[in-house]
Amino acid sequence: MLKQRNRNAMAILTFEAVLGSGLFEWVPAWLDRVHTAIWVPFAAYVLVAAVLSLLIVDLIRALDPQKAPSATVFDALMRTRWLSAAINGLMLVAFLIYAGIALRTAIHLIKYIALPYTPVLVLAVLWMLIPLQLFSGGFDTVLRFEVALFWPTLIVAIIMLLLCLEVSDLANLLPVWPTDWGAVARTLPQLLYLLPGWMLFAVYLPLFRDASRHLGSMRLMVLTGFLSAAALQALNIGIVLVDFGPYEGATLNWPIVEAVRIQQEGRWPVLFLLPILVAVSSVINLYAYAAYRIVVCYTRIRSMWVAALLLAIVIILCVIPESLKYVFSGYAPVLELAEAIIYAALLGLWIRTKMKGRPRCS
Repeated sequence: MLKQRNRNAMAILTFEAVLGSGLFEWVPAWLDRVHTAIWVPFAAYVLVAAVLSLLIVDLIRALDPQKAPSATVFDALMRTRWLSAAINGLMLVAFLIYAGIALRTAIHLIKYIALPYTPVLVLAVLWMLIPLQLFSGGFDTVLRFEVALFWPTLIVAIIMLLLCLEVSDLANLLPVWPTDWGAVARTLPQLLYLLPGWMLFAVYLPLFRDASRHLGSMRLMVLTGFLSAAALQALNIGIVLVDFGPYEGATLNWPIVEAVRIQQEGRWPVLFLLPILVAVSSVINLYAYAAYRIVVCYTRIRSMWVAALLLAIVIILCVIPESLKYVFSGYAPVLELAEAIIYAALLGLWIRTKMKGRPRCS
């Protein structure tokens, strides 16, 4: 089964983790703050994410492939067991919260486009049947699911996005340079909302390392996946701008879906929903399985009941909020705080590893 953990699979996993749910619900908020200067905070996001990718891959270099697999990078490199357990527990909470956010956001979009009267609980339970079946096969089964659907989904999504350029106006991209740097500065803390995917690599990259992937190819594939996801994010931002402009784009809940809707007399949104559903399923699988792996590594209980319990928690987190607005006002700050602590711990661990001068395995 280890043959599934090849370089292409690593790049695809990176792409899906970085892209997240693919709903781009953050674009209207950014446009409302900085308008056409959205490229400035987006460039800052790309820079921060690139540094995170190099930092995490460099930490993987310090792992000993001869040792027994660990839950995360933290308990593999930290000697203080209670501290690594606390950080892993925080990651467990963050993974479940983000899975709940992605699930509720996707359900809101489904109800907006196709099934307005279907109860949220029904859609959430049906959605969880996929990961419940995948988890019984372990990480390689989850990875095979991600890889098998990747290219068909990506090709369909890109073709439909490019067709949205039919009614574009390139003048809507200007001015690129910010006129209010204060608004740009107030947008920068929201970068954390786009960065939760890097927490997954503290769980998944050691699994590729255990499969004896060379560090050089690991770094290249992670950067390839990240830059490809960033390019798709930039394409989506550009389409919203050229189709609607910054002001109208900021008033739309789902600007990408609306850009597709105005093509071909509105006959495509349901078709465009298919790649979105695959992307959301993929990201929920990745986050939920990462949480499942942490629990299994600490409890030593590999059971479908454990998976079912974690997925039930995701469902509860999904159905509790009365509205999508509460999802972002209630869950997003908790997720961002957890990210800040985890990434600070990663930076501290990287600095300690560098200062210690620990021998590295190739």
